[in-house]
Order: sequence, then structure tokens, then C-alpha cells
Amino acid sequence: MTFLFGAGEENKTKTKMKKAILLFLFASTTAIAQVGINTSTPDASAALDVESTTGGFLPPRMTQEQREAISNPANGLIVYQTDETPSIYVYSDNSWIQILNSTQNPSNIHGIVNVTAGNSETWVVPQGVFNISVIANGSQGGSSGQSCSTNLVNGCSWPASSGSGGGYGTITYNYSVVPGQTFVLTVGNDGVNGTNGIRSDGGGTAGTDGGDLSISVNGNVITQISGGAGGTAGTYPCSSCAPGAGTNGSNGSVSYTSGQGLLNVQTDLNSGFYGLNSSSRIRIEY
Repeated sequence: MTFLFGAGEENKTKTKMKKAILLFLFASTTAIAQVGINTSTPDASAALDVESTTGGFLPPRMTQEQREAISNPANGLIVYQTDETPSIYVYSDNSWIQILNSTQNPSNIHGIVNVTAGNSETWVVPQGVFNISVIANGSQGGSSGQSCSTNLVNGCSWPASSGSGGGYGTITYNYSVVPGQTFVLTVGNDGVNGTNGIRSDGGGTAGTDGGDLSISVNGNVITQISGGAGGTAGTYPCSSCAPGAGTNGSNGSVSYTSGQGLLNVQTDLNSGFYGLNSSSRIRIEY
């Protein structure tokens, strides 16, 4: 027996079938707690579990203008920016954070920690910060005063040369951090210059040594810079002898713990990386 349907009845039948298929798909999707790609057993802690040995995860790619135009981005939103400073960016706490690689410096500075000579500060890594740039200048030793033969009031006659203070060490590097880590940043004072003096009274005084600098993370020291030593004044071997030369102080030394995640490490002497002058200090940019 053959049944014939009119055009109207056929359309009604197709519409019912579409509704049934959509209802099935919706029920199937809402019943699955996790989605697995290339795996039939997605991890219970993951909403999406992708397994592959031949490819990676490719987030949405867009320009900086397009990224900044995203309306009300959620914390944890990830995109790859293709222009200006190409990188992966994560949105967190009202700002986009660039995820750095081992050859990059932070392109967007959100905060600065600056510790000057003679001070110590405890700094806790804030939420959303995973990479920092560290710049540290050690302390310079003080120069000695001059030893004078006579007549100090009107000027130093027949002076013995003074000794210069030791130079300061400098280090800069990038460092991967975890929010909540505790940094203790300690900076010693620069050395104090000595005073002039007549040789019969003992001559000029020596400069003092510069203080040490240290950076520790959760109790582990990762960077140290010893202060430059103070210079010593020249002396007179005898009352009629020519004055001897002063002695320069030894330079400060830089040490750091390798294998602790320090990247792009540069060390130098008296250079003042990134425009920092000889005043000892620690500067963290994040």
C-alpha cells in the first residue's frame, strides 16, 4: 500500500525530525562533564582534555587592537597577539599579562619595586605576575683621605695620594616567579670617604667598605653582591721621605645561584645597567 503526502505534510515531518535531532544533541552535550579530543577518558579535573603527540594548542590569534577591543574579558582568557610585541597574553586582575619567553624582557611594566642604599624590604609577588626583571647595583667603597706633610689649615702640603674606593658590581636578569612568593631585598650602604690628616697625627683616614647586597626568595639566596672595599691613604716612611701612594680598595664581586631559573644574566662592574647610577639599589620591574 502506498501513502501519498502533500507538500505541507512533508514539511511538517522534516521540521519534527530536526527538532528531535537538536534535542538529542543538547541532551548528549549537557550530560557529559568533560570533553576529550583524541582520548576517550578525559581527566576528571579538566573540562577539555586534548591529547596529541604531533600538534599543540593554538589559541585565538589577533592584533593588539583586536585584543584590547574584547569586551569584559574574563580572568584567565588567553589570546596570541600577532603584531607589536607578539606573544601569548593572559587576562588577570583588570589587565593583560604578557607570558614571556626566555629571550624577552617585560614589554609592559605594571609595577616597580625599588630599594635604595641602607634599606631592606620584603616583597610578595602579586597575583597575575609570573615574570620579573631584576636590576641590582652593589655598594661602592669609600675613598681614603689624604695624608699631608704640614699646613693642613691653608691646604695640604706635600700630600700623599689617597686610595680610591673599590667599584660596585652590577647584575641584571629575568626571573620566573609564582604569585605569593616572598622576596627579601637587602641593600647595604655605600662606603664613606675618609678624611684628610697631617702625618704627625696619623695622616688621612681610610674609606669604609661598602655594604653587601642580597636577594632571597622564600628563604633561598639567589643573588649576592659584596661591597667594594675602602681605599687606604698613603703614608710617609720617614719625616724627610717622599709620601707613599695610597691603596685602592678591591672591587665588589657578584655571585648568583645557577639553576634557579635566572635567565639572560648579565654582570658587570661600575656599569649601572638600565641607567641606574652608582648608588647601590635593587630594582624589580613586573
